[in-house]
Amino acid sequence: MIKKLFTSLLVAALCSLPVVSGQSAESVRVSLKKGLSAGDMEVTRVMPPGTTGAFYNSKDVKMLKGEHVYAWHLVRIPLQVAARAGSDKPMFVDELDVKVHVVMMGGKGADKPLLLTKDITYVDIPLESTANDDGTVVNVGVFLSPTDAMRICGPDVKNPELAKRLGAVAVTARFKGVACNNTSANPGLVIARDLKDKLTGSWWKKEDADNAGVVLKSIAETPFAPYYSPVFPATRPMYGAEFSPAAAGISAMGTTTIPGAPAIGTSSVDTTTDTSADMPTDAIEEPSSTGGKKKKGKKGKRNR
Repeated sequence: MIKKLFTSLLVAALCSLPVVSGQSAESVRVSLKKGLSAGDMEVTRVMPPGTTGAFYNSKDVKMLKGEHVYAWHLVRIPLQVAARAGSDKPMFVDELDVKVHVVMMGGKGADKPLLLTKDITYVDIPLESTANDDGTVVNVGVFLSPTDAMRICGPDVKNPELAKRLGAVAVTARFKGVACNNTSANPGLVIARDLKDKLTGSWWKKEDADNAGVVLKSIAETPFAPYYSPVFPATRPMYGAEFSPAAAGISAMGTTTIPGAPAIGTSSVDTTTDTSADMPTDAIEEPSSTGGKKKKGKKGKRNR
């Protein structure tokens, strides 16, 4: 009886302890970095860490000509993350779901816009205690593999380079399942001059069925996964976790072609198009079901 009473008092005492405030964000507002311009955005060519070669003997490595067969490309987009915890400034954001939208200009002449999307979940995002009301600058990023760079440029381009093929970017975000973009700021930024009159309204919402085969990747799905910090926050799942297409945000609809623009690739998937977007039309041996043969049984004859 005394033991039960002591346990009840202990539980009550623990529950009544003051909760440490100001650490985890209770509300979040996200926008592109304040003052971000088209000239600030670029596609960076990156090579996998060279130390990985130490795991192999030279005789085991198949040497391929040209660095382009190893080169990845990175699109880094700086966000402004303003967070509150009551009246306090929190130290971190537990979890933030972002959808990154990137327009890449495909084809030999870089005249075929492709709309690519990627869902990424960032966790334990550190915030600056000295940040002003605009919030902390937090990078989100998507990667394009060497193979996808080839798909974007097309078979006529021998050395795929994406540095001058970035057409536009946009980032939409959700916090605790609720949209948290700053409604007074545009979540998209058009970079290519030729697209400024074509990508109007909520162009990033437009999705078509035509898939060029290009898939954006989070850093967790690349050779750079262990080196995410201090450029990017951690992701969920982290590298080394059991891979799940659903968890990684990969779907057959992850890559689409902007309406009215010629697409790279010929495969297509039927789906329902989001008509709420404001996008101009000129922009962008068979086994049997029984598993085998049935044996016919023989009827026995009675001896009379």
